[in-house]
Amino acid sequence: MTGGTTFYVLSVRKDQDPKTVATGLEDTATRQEAPIIAHTREEFAASTRDRIISNILPILFVVLGLAFIVGVAVAGLTIYTATIEKAREYGILKAVGFRNRYLYRLVFEQSAVTGLLGFLVGLGLTLIIGPFASDLVPQFVLFTRWQDVLIVAAATVLMSLIAAYIPVRRLAAIDPVSVFKA
Repeated sequence: MTGGTTFYVLSVRKDQDPKTVATGLEDTATRQEAPIIAHTREEFAASTRDRIISNILPILFVVLGLAFIVGVAVAGLTIYTATIEKAREYGILKAVGFRNRYLYRLVFEQSAVTGLLGFLVGLGLTLIIGPFASDLVPQFVLFTRWQDVLIVAAATVLMSLIAAYIPVRRLAAIDPVSVFKA
């Protein structure tokens, strides 16, 4: 076979040096004009890790960016709908004398609470369903680190705050007098 690569995994006896075995294999292959490159377990793992980092991570970052945008859009629509449904109540609060800053804070708090509740539900489902998913699909490996959970929580709060921006702008345009018109 030309142009193909085949991997063989060899185990050496305890009394043999892996470097010596590798050198012997490479020398034999050179004499027979069949290239053999021997790697230790650590070298092979490092090579695989480098290949994954250079080939797969850029794709994952694009998918992660798109997921963030979709998350902001979904959260934005949810908060926008909740804010518009309560436009009359916000108008009454404005008419009574509450300032826009207070109303903005209400919307941002509502958005943050909604986002964090969604995060907690998602985390709970991940922890409950994850082990079953790994059993059903062995290729699916789920490894949850607390650092990753904190990063996702921070991203969720950021998405919630960004999503609250458009409804907040809509609040500023509410005319308190129009609320009392039938």
